[in-house]
Amino acid sequence: MITFEVDGLGELLKRFDKVPKDMAKEIRKAVNQSALMVKADAIRSVRRHSAGRTYRKGTKTHVASRPGDAPNTDTGNLIRNIRVSTTKGNMFKGYSAEVKAVTPYALRLEYGQGNVKARPFMRPALEKNKTKIRKLIIKAVTKSI
Repeated sequence: MITFEVDGLGELLKRFDKVPKDMAKEIRKAVNQSALMVKADAIRSVRRHSAGRTYRKGTKTHVASRPGDAPNTDTGNLIRNIRVSTTKGNMFKGYSAEVKAVTPYALRLEYGQGNVKARPFMRPALEKNKTKIRKLIIKAVTKSI
């Protein structure tokens, strides 16, 4: 019969008990950071100017972006109304974040409608950040282990 003793096993088990709490905190931070990255890229894309059709809108002259490009900013209302909301969640239900533009015309711009061609700005922002988001989540999990 062979017997052995592991020094520090009690301390190791205490650390394992802490892993879920640490992991939850790190994942929640990564999800929040990911949502803010998507929001920032959506705003940047709207601020970039795309030369398209010029027309008058009341007393203002507006330059519409080219179809397929992000919309050009006019009053700043669209970018001021891009919101991030997150859920508190937990390790079992998960964490989520939502990035959305809450102006009445945001969906028309994103997907197009009638004679208005799509000028997506939210989906490209998410697509641009997918790899970074995955890396943030993986880093959060590995950091807490």
